[in-house]
Amino acid sequence: MSRKKLFVYSIITALMGILVFGAANAQATQRMTDFAPTERPAIDREVREAPSALPDDPGGLILQNLNVVILLGDQALYAQTVVDFLLASGHVLTVDVIEIFESTPTLPDIESYDAVIVWTNVPPWDPVALGDLLADYIDLGKGVIACEAAFTASWGLQGRFMAEYSPYTATDVGFVDVSLGTYDPDHPLMEDVSAVTDYFVFDLGLTGNAACVAWWDNDWPFVAYNSANNRVVGINAFPNSDGAWTGDLMQVILNSVLFVTTGQQEVPTLSEWGMIILGLLLLGGGTIAIIRRRKAAVSFDSVRTN
Repeated sequence: MSRKKLFVYSIITALMGILVFGAANAQATQRMTDFAPTERPAIDREVREAPSALPDDPGGLILQNLNVVILLGDQALYAQTVVDFLLASGHVLTVDVIEIFESTPTLPDIESYDAVIVWTNVPPWDPVALGDLLADYIDLGKGVIACEAAFTASWGLQGRFMAEYSPYTATDVGFVDVSLGTYDPDHPLMEDVSAVTDYFVFDLGLTGNAACVAWWDNDWPFVAYNSANNRVVGINAFPNSDGAWTGDLMQVILNSVLFVTTGQQEVPTLSEWGMIILGLLLLGGGTIAIIRRRKAAVSFDSVRTN
């Protein structure tokens, strides 16, 4: 083969590789919302405003100055409705957004937050690493709220979160118009919630530790939590600002943040453990010194008496 033909062949091969890689990458990052049945109108990618009415305090839980991070499998602007509603509630001080479709954050990136909210519209960069990260975060005593499509096989989480903490089992069966069905109005997760609809929902199964407090009107679960630790809430709905939901979905998310942070126990840092150990050593040393002095005083009194 001549050098000219070899050069042309190399160029053609490289171009074909680029096209194949581009097609595969486009498929891998295709939005979940693009898979809706064609008979339904396409989703308008406009960002909606948060509901104007401020939410009431759910269940009498008074928690202020919470710091929340959203791990989002989409562009950050599509979390704006959730961000605005949480900040307007009076319970949440800050809400940060980290996009997870091009990289995976680390535990130091999120461990200072009181709660994590995660949902996806494109697959996470590394579903296993992200699931392991969330499990490590929960192990610290922190809370996680996961929404769709985090519980799907194609766009969702994997790793330890799904194996150990998720209230749902994953599926891709979904895309149905639903309304709020049976629910427990007295549960803190459903306080001030009376009407919700959505389309991007899935036929999820419940895990062994799951407690479901709300169902869609087609008997698919809507809101469930892990009853073993009360630190994980699963919401079978898609809260993107451009999503199909209506009604009180933002209130459900706020209730979930308050639920998973109630009674949260902080794990001491290394420096705090150092102070604790130093205090115990000082206390033990002081106790030993007092016992020795008392023994010495008793011995002295015995010598004087003799």
